[in-house]
Amino acid sequence: AACPRLRFQHPSEEKLGSKSRSLKELLSKRKNVVITHALLLEQKVDMKEYFKGYTIIIDEALEGVIKKFDDLHPMDVNHLFYDCIELDENLTAHWIGCPNYNGKLSEIKDICDSGRLKGFQIKNGEHISQDIFRVFPSELFEAFEEVFVLTYLFKGSVFSAYLRSEGVYFDRWYIAEERGKHVLTSDPQPRKATDYRPLIHFVHGCNGRFELPGTDYYAL
Repeated sequence: AACPRLRFQHPSEEKLGSKSRSLKELLSKRKNVVITHALLLEQKVDMKEYFKGYTIIIDEALEGVIKKFDDLHPMDVNHLFYDCIELDENLTAHWIGCPNYNGKLSEIKDICDSGRLKGFQIKNGEHISQDIFRVFPSELFEAFEEVFVLTYLFKGSVFSAYLRSEGVYFDRWYIAEERGKHVLTSDPQPRKATDYRPLIHFVHGCNGRFELPGTDYYAL
């Protein structure tokens, strides 16, 4: 296992019936924990107290921080906008329907009450474009002592746009080599492109004739 001295543990359903409950138990004992993206994205705001003091290292950008309700019929979306929710200037939805509602849209009401429901409504003449989506509570990231995201092309990712829309600011760090060791630095590093052309061969026809890729700038 990687980093054996840190004795990482992972949540299990066997003892407490769910990985989320197991995660709470491990964090309450201040264990070092490894979890999946999916389990992290299931966590709610009440986990803030458990995350305090921890450093989280996220391998690759999170893709599910903004999630559409693909199974929701357009007529249900229309009903929500006209009878149940209203959007503020930050596109956060607020429930204005029956406060004791308990029906088909109860899950959406719960998400709305937790402040994690956002939407948009664009009117163009008689045509209206509208939809809602769930966002991961950014307060959870703020609860950690430090947050590291190990990825590339981060600026163009959904995760980056989500953090900026939530007012969460971040610094970009790069990997540099100093005295034979890899270290983090805020100084941009030159990109080191690997030339894979010598490892690639093209086969033409049935005679098995091999050819190497071209050598000019635009080859591969």
